[in-house]
Amino acid sequence: MENLQATHAAQEKTWETLEKSLTSRLNEQQNQLLAAQDKERFAQMALMEAKSRLLRSDQQLTEATQTIEQITSELESLRKNRREHDKEVTRLKKIIEENEEQHSDAMSKARRDRVNLENQLDMEKVRSEVEKKKFQSQVETVQKEKERLLWLSRSESVGSSASIFNTDVESVASSSDTFNHVDSFDRSYQLGSTAVYDTIRGASGSALLENLQSQLKQRDGEIAQLQGEINTLERTRSSMAEEIVRLTNENEEMEVTVGQVDELTRKLKEVTARHDAVLTMYGEKAEEAEELKLDLEDVKTMYRNQIDSLLRNDYVK
Repeated sequence: MENLQATHAAQEKTWETLEKSLTSRLNEQQNQLLAAQDKERFAQMALMEAKSRLLRSDQQLTEATQTIEQITSELESLRKNRREHDKEVTRLKKIIEENEEQHSDAMSKARRDRVNLENQLDMEKVRSEVEKKKFQSQVETVQKEKERLLWLSRSESVGSSASIFNTDVESVASSSDTFNHVDSFDRSYQLGSTAVYDTIRGASGSALLENLQSQLKQRDGEIAQLQGEINTLERTRSSMAEEIVRLTNENEEMEVTVGQVDELTRKLKEVTARHDAVLTMYGEKAEEAEELKLDLEDVKTMYRNQIDSLLRNDYVK
């Protein structure tokens, strides 16, 4: 009986010890379970956060890719516009250089022609004035001779009148020799005058008048011809003035074209600045996209590590 009681007491004590041990292990397992549940919740939260970051990273990567594509398209458009502007500027510069050269040559030729025409016109005016004065002098001389012949015909005989007439005509011829210093046109006139005086010596007073009238008509025709030439020179001068006005207008148009080239140059500089800015932005976006890719890889790695940790914990349990 005592042995049974002792055995029972020992067994009871053993069961109590075992119960305490099991209870302790149960509590420990419960604590571990709570800790595992906490870890699981933390892992779930981390997983959800990782998924959210992954989605945001994917979205940012997509936006960055779209932005890069848009910037690339704008960059290509700017490059195309720049090439077109370069071609236009080159074409306009070439046109300006050609027009400036043509304008300079035309202006130089117009100035030379104008000076030559003015000099020629002045010479013709001087020659015309000399001819007019000479004709007036000759007409007055002939008129005086006519009056003298008429007076002599009334007072003297025909023979003595002819003698006096010849003497007076020779004096008129000698006085007309003073015009020999004028140009070739004047010398031709002197030859004609000599012919007139030769006719006077051998003809009557009426024949003299007819010859003088014929010579005067001839000289009037020459004066009219000279006047026509003067009018032609005047018209040419007016035409040259119109040409100068036209060239001046072309010069003003060229100045406007130069202003357009300056405007195109300014726009080209603006396009170049925008091009450089787009290149800088493109580089920044490319770096940002690369960083997003690296962040995405980090998030994926962390996500895989957390899943592996959870799987190991479940396997241990």
